[in-house]
Amino acid sequence: MRRTLAIGAGVAAVVAVLAGSAASSDIYITGTVLGRVDGQNAANVRIAWDYKCLGEDGGDYEWTLKIVRTQPLPEKTTVLGKGTGERGERTVRLTPGRYLPKSDPYLCETSRGQGYDKPEIGGLFTVPDYCAWTVASVRGLVQHEQGSAVKAARAGSSVARGDALVTPRNGKAVLNAVARDGKATLGGGSRLQVDAKHCPANSGWKLVLAEGNVTVAVTPAASAKASFSTLTDNAIVFGTRLTRWDVSFAAGKTTVRALAGTIRVAGKRGAPLRLKAGQTATVRGSGPPVR
Repeated sequence: MRRTLAIGAGVAAVVAVLAGSAASSDIYITGTVLGRVDGQNAANVRIAWDYKCLGEDGGDYEWTLKIVRTQPLPEKTTVLGKGTGERGERTVRLTPGRYLPKSDPYLCETSRGQGYDKPEIGGLFTVPDYCAWTVASVRGLVQHEQGSAVKAARAGSSVARGDALVTPRNGKAVLNAVARDGKATLGGGSRLQVDAKHCPANSGWKLVLAEGNVTVAVTPAASAKASFSTLTDNAIVFGTRLTRWDVSFAAGKTTVRALAGTIRVAGKRGAPLRLKAGQTATVRGSGPPVR
């Protein structure tokens, strides 16, 4: 520090008065999500601090900056560093979750010799799960499967990796990728799952259609380096930025129609096919794709 802080005789009385509450309700430490780290399910976050000692600018400070991940559990605390500066910032890389920045321990002394020695708590912030999807709208009672738990999907529901949506016969669900690189419209009588492993490993997304129909699009915000696909029991369809396609699967037969751009369709054996907008291919059983 610039000088040693002493919470002593003259200051102790001030600290005692403040012991039951924070010096103020102001937030002096903030976290701002700057954006996704390319190719990773993580974000760069700016942690900034602008301290005031008992509500006053200036003074002497001594602190240890920490960040606590409160969700998902278990809770995890990371020490970002120690310092004596009144204000500053640093950029850190964080995985999805909810975070609380704080300074603990934290000491400050004003130019008049008054001091404060309680932890300084910052503002909560959330790093998005860039591998998740958000339900934009539903029609009918759409089921949201999360492991063994099943609940009703609603607009705003978050569909994480490994989760699935099941639509009734006359139902429908529209989903948007949190990373803004995809959109999916699930038809009636369908089951669609967000692949649990693809996104962290390859960026982009993979959607698994167990039955029914889905129309998907790779949006303009998509990275040219990422991989985008839909998978059925006997076929896989690959798309790139600005492509759109429709997939149906029933009774061992996959039907694919290219709606925009050029896509690639592969079966369990045989050479893959390239389809341009307006072209259709089918895959039956373990056979190759056929126009």
